[in-house]
Amino acid sequence: MRLGEDQTALRRALQSGDTDLIYTVLCRLRQKLSSGDFLMLIRNFPVAQALHMRSCQDLDTEQLRDILVQEDDFLGQGLLRVKEAYNSSRADTRLASLQGAAELFRRAKHESHLQMTEEQIKLYRWQIRLEENQQKPYTDKSLHDTVHHLLLDGQIKEAEKLRTEFKIPEKRYWWLRVVAHAQAGHWDELAALAKNKKNPIGFEPFVEVCLKTGNKLEAQKYASRVKEENKVSCFIKCGLLEEATKIAHEQRSASSLAEVLAACGPQHQALQSRLQQLLSDPSLKS
Repeated sequence: MRLGEDQTALRRALQSGDTDLIYTVLCRLRQKLSSGDFLMLIRNFPVAQALHMRSCQDLDTEQLRDILVQEDDFLGQGLLRVKEAYNSSRADTRLASLQGAAELFRRAKHESHLQMTEEQIKLYRWQIRLEENQQKPYTDKSLHDTVHHLLLDGQIKEAEKLRTEFKIPEKRYWWLRVVAHAQAGHWDELAALAKNKKNPIGFEPFVEVCLKTGNKLEAQKYASRVKEENKVSCFIKCGLLEEATKIAHEQRSASSLAEVLAACGPQHQALQSRLQQLLSDPSLKS
């Protein structure tokens, strides 16, 4: 290094395999050489270049950008722009960075990254508009969380617009609605949703989310509408042991009757006796 043998010093450091020594040599070279000369030098040593790029990830993004530009690495430049976008709290800066990233992904012909970035730009614009209209924070939320919060706030029309714009699958959207209505205590909205004949998820989710919010009475309204094979367990979860017993007996299922019996407490002595009698029937299915 003192003799100016830059390439030799770097080559020897690399041959040693000592990462600390390599970083030390790189640091001294960077102090000694101009930025352009330094980048041209390490370009001839892929391992050194990779280590330098790693050190630049958090410490010197401009130097990292210079390397990526030098190598015509459009994908790397695009990823760096995305990182910069989310390090900025300014809406205009973030949008500009994301748009720049999209163009770089287009030049890199990386369709998946391009599509994801364009979707994020579209979502971010929606979120900015929602914040302006609703006076509530929406940026930095995922699409899922954005729709969820709109539903929590009773903004069903806005949620529907997002669903259409971003092609949210029907089953996923129904789940979002069921969960949000239950969490918000919008029981009338939940009941109205349950009347829709095009229900793609069944009624098990209705029972599940009502129970999770601690509203067993609401859950009971939907227990009889679940699939036949799930009725016994749903009735048990809702505390409707008599109904569960009736269904289990109709199904001639010994395992279901035993499941109801296991759920009985000291206050269910009469029901326990009846279940034990029913379980003694040898014609039951196992």
